[in-house]
Amino acid sequence: EFGFLYHTGYVSWLFGLEIIKPSKIRGEASTGGTAAYNYTSDISAYTPKVGLEVVFHETAQFRLAASFSVGTGNINTKTDYSSLTIAPNTNFSIEGKGTANMMSYTFGGEWFWTDNTTVLLTAGYRQLNFKKIEYLNDVASSFDGAAHTKGSRIVKADGSNLGYDFTNYYLSVGLRFWPQYKGRDGERT
Repeated sequence: EFGFLYHTGYVSWLFGLEIIKPSKIRGEASTGGTAAYNYTSDISAYTPKVGLEVVFHETAQFRLAASFSVGTGNINTKTDYSSLTIAPNTNFSIEGKGTANMMSYTFGGEWFWTDNTTVLLTAGYRQLNFKKIEYLNDVASSFDGAAHTKGSRIVKADGSNLGYDFTNYYLSVGLRFWPQYKGRDGERT
């Protein structure tokens, strides 16, 4: 997560970008002990967000605060199928995209570390559930034997909608860099 904070006393505005990029998943599917196909699946999501942080307690060395953020997440997916020994017996790829609303809540502390850097430790909850993934491109062949058009909803083999749910609790460790400005009288503020 990257972003900016506009500090105004006990309330601060948060502006950020959260990036979610899990490792690629590679594997082999088999039926009856015989290899059916190989697959490689890749997912990336990003969420621009805005929020408020409220400070409950502050000293020169420590700050205790809670925040609330909202944003809109975007996800891109790609799964490549290769070495198929089952229908459609040809390699193919499925690319998808989707959007979802995001809300997050955090509570944590911020400690002075160096002249203009603090360490942040927070516990939080993020709600980000991509319930609708659509085809990014036309797909001429797939496991169900049908062609699929760009913009139509991707469904799994069991007929349910493909989705990705990143909703969960989390712990975060971060750094904040506070720029130093010189006021009119030459003092650092």
